[in-house]
Amino acid sequence: FYNKGMQKVNAGDFVEAIRWFTKAIRNDSSMVLAYLNRGHAKTKLMDYKSAIDDYNRAIKIKNLSWEESYEAYFNRGIALAALEQMQSALANFNQAIRLSPQYADAYYNRSILR
Repeated sequence: FYNKGMQKVNAGDFVEAIRWFTKAIRNDSSMVLAYLNRGHAKTKLMDYKSAIDDYNRAIKIKNLSWEESYEAYFNRGIALAALEQMQSALANFNQAIRLSPQYADAYYNRSILR
């Protein structure tokens, strides 16, 4: 299910991607990448609140890699900024920077909010 969702994302079919990622999550509710990529697809469709829900669920899963944690906080920050929740977005970018100080994206987005 997950791989089919990724194929749909790569094809730009975000509605179908969400459907496949949802199936993957039903199959394995601890599949972090399915939550992250479903959140990404929802962000592409400007469904920011639902995307934030997916990032929240991903963050709650235990034993995330630093890459998964970074992606969840960074992308949640983008969705929060799109909803004009700037303080929360800033906090998420700060957390992403703490997790991975070598990535410039979070610094850049944080600088825009300041």
